[in-house]
Amino acid sequence: MFSASELRSRHAFIEESLAATHDTLHFPQVQQRLGSHALTLTHMLGETFVPNIRHDQLVVPARYADYGIPVVALKHGEQVRLPAEAVGPLHSQVKAARQYLRVFSPETADATVDTLVGLAGQQSEPLDVALPARALAVVNARIIGGRPQTSIRLLGRPVLQLTYGEVAMTPDIVGHEVEHLVQTLTTRPMVPIADASVEVDIFRRELGAYSVQADIERGRRDAGLSPTSYGTVAIEIDTIRQEHAPVGDPYSPVGATRHAIAKRGWKL
Repeated sequence: MFSASELRSRHAFIEESLAATHDTLHFPQVQQRLGSHALTLTHMLGETFVPNIRHDQLVVPARYADYGIPVVALKHGEQVRLPAEAVGPLHSQVKAARQYLRVFSPETADATVDTLVGLAGQQSEPLDVALPARALAVVNARIIGGRPQTSIRLLGRPVLQLTYGEVAMTPDIVGHEVEHLVQTLTTRPMVPIADASVEVDIFRRELGAYSVQADIERGRRDAGLSPTSYGTVAIEIDTIRQEHAPVGDPYSPVGATRHAIAKRGWKL
């Protein structure tokens, strides 16, 4: 599907996009906006790698068996696959899942996670990796578990997908997706089963990612750089979130927040 020269061009695009984001996270103005979370995002960038692609399949080197987030650059309509042996959760996700569940059900947390890890080991299908329509970037992961075996599901190894283009992707957009990586690997490694709960979970994740994107954009502007169009939207979304967020739960997808965002014509 991809020639050697095409792969080199795409790898260069990825590396340039990630390097620009890394540099931006080191701006004092951006760090002032993000606080210590700038270091968390920088660390997560360090967990990424650019895989080779052979016969439309991502090649995951043995050294990335237990860690590492593949990053691919695709055009809309293209599709590659993450091999079945690499779709399961990373070590950090399993650790985070245990900590997450111990808060709610300490007596059954480890058994539940063990069951989910066992189900992940039975995965025999690769993960299809493709950009949704109109998406600029996205994090994709296999969802593992569910009834009757478990009452909650675990996310597998994520893949970061960027839309391939002639110029590097802006740091605010990449930062938005890196925050989704932080969620998937550490803060929100589990997903609910009920449809209504899934919708709320997705909205909460998006509010967090837009908040990071907005702070990166604000910091860039503080540094005297020109606004970006998607960063501008992120600031508007984050401003709405701040106006309606309940005390103690800054990313709560309360009805007022969702209504105000929908009224502007945005779908998170």
